[in-house]
Amino acid sequence: MPLNNKYIYVPRGPLVLDSTYLSDVLSALAEYYQGSGSMFLRVEPPITVPRSSFLANGKPPINTRNQWLGTSGYIRTISIQPAATLLTDLSPNESELFKAMHPKTRYNVNLSLKKNLTWQLSGKEALAEFWQLINSTAARDNFKIHAFSHYKDLLECFGTQPLSNELAIRLALVKSGTTILAASLTIWYQGVVTYLHGASANEGRELMPTYLLHWRTMLEAKKLGYKFYDWWGINTNKHSAPGWKGITRFKTGWGGKEINYLGTFDYAYDKGWYWLYKLVRGAVRG
Repeated sequence: MPLNNKYIYVPRGPLVLDSTYLSDVLSALAEYYQGSGSMFLRVEPPITVPRSSFLANGKPPINTRNQWLGTSGYIRTISIQPAATLLTDLSPNESELFKAMHPKTRYNVNLSLKKNLTWQLSGKEALAEFWQLINSTAARDNFKIHAFSHYKDLLECFGTQPLSNELAIRLALVKSGTTILAASLTIWYQGVVTYLHGASANEGRELMPTYLLHWRTMLEAKKLGYKFYDWWGINTNKHSAPGWKGITRFKTGWGGKEINYLGTFDYAYDKGWYWLYKLVRGAVRG
């Protein structure tokens, strides 16, 4: 960042109980951080927008954005968290959930159930193994991961909270014997289980452990009274990167409803440095 400036980021937020007050909350946030020395404030309001209303460039129209954000100076920017996700409704019975899957997904779930694999929920005691697994996954599939402290802080803060309506985080693990073949870091909050990070081993992939991972997590969530399984991110744009196509194909195979969010927005405190930062970031991304 120029001159060591920083920015403030509110991922998938702010959360507002009554969305009619969103523009007021955003104005208050912008004012609150005015003297923080930050270059800009970045927000991602969890406001859903019908896909049919999006423009050809993949963005909601100006009048839709203004409806929620007002005209308080927020600028649309590239999405940080996925702008679209998939929600699987957990209210149908187990048989109905199974039937809602793509036939190939059903086949792979059935296969994984026959392979003597075990599933469990864990906390920070499995962090070291998860860290090793997600590093090998990132190297294999060529994606970036967070620093170790990101996962450590999440699990230390929320890894022992009860699975109720309060915020809790768990590692879901699938093992063959004592070897972890697949794992996910999941958020349990307000009736929704969110699949945030995933990892899988190079060995044992023919056992379909990732399918058992999600199926058993969904069933556990349903048993505990959770209403939805949030797959966190998909990209159905035909021009999306090849990596997104595989991820989206895997997730949509489970059935569910596509949800599209309003997007990511910046409020610039130092407009000169902000636009220079955007120019440099754009050049780096190519």
